[in-house]
Amino acid sequence: MGSRETGLTTILIVLIGVGILSLASGGYRGPWTDVVPAPREFGAARETAQNPTRSLPNDAFAVQWGFSPIPKTWKAGSIQTISVTFRNASDVIWPDPRSADPSASGAYAVRVTFHWVERGANSGPEGHNPRADLLEPLPPGASTTLPIAVRAPTTPGAYDLEFDLVQELIAWFRDKGAQSLKIPVKVAE
Repeated sequence: MGSRETGLTTILIVLIGVGILSLASGGYRGPWTDVVPAPREFGAARETAQNPTRSLPNDAFAVQWGFSPIPKTWKAGSIQTISVTFRNASDVIWPDPRSADPSASGAYAVRVTFHWVERGANSGPEGHNPRADLLEPLPPGASTTLPIAVRAPTTPGAYDLEFDLVQELIAWFRDKGAQSLKIPVKVAE
């Protein structure tokens, strides 16, 4: 084999190698193309895949409250465990802590909580009262009953004990148009 044949063989091997590399990287475009592929944004794509928007759609914030036996009179500052029953009245599965966030931090999960409102006052959810987590994702039409420890206000008076659902870090269900569960309670000394 002469030097000219060796040179042609080398060029052929290089061209085949370039063709294989081109195919592996997204397709061969030919040596005369002026198309330059857009740079890949691996960091942005990975970020989106790991942290997609986790907000439920607006129509997912629909709840129906079931019967929850709650004492009508409480001693000021006392703690009682209340069983709260509610139904997913939407067409969307509500996430529990594990399905909303693999670390089960509670972020983006649907949870039940409460707050006290003085009778006649019109205030929304406030503070950071204890929450109760769903034990598993709650499908449309399904209901659940969750226990939650509730502490009565230390000041006697007439109150509404209001239960609401929250999609953690996103919105209170009440703020999305859902009804909360309000129960009148007398707090005594």
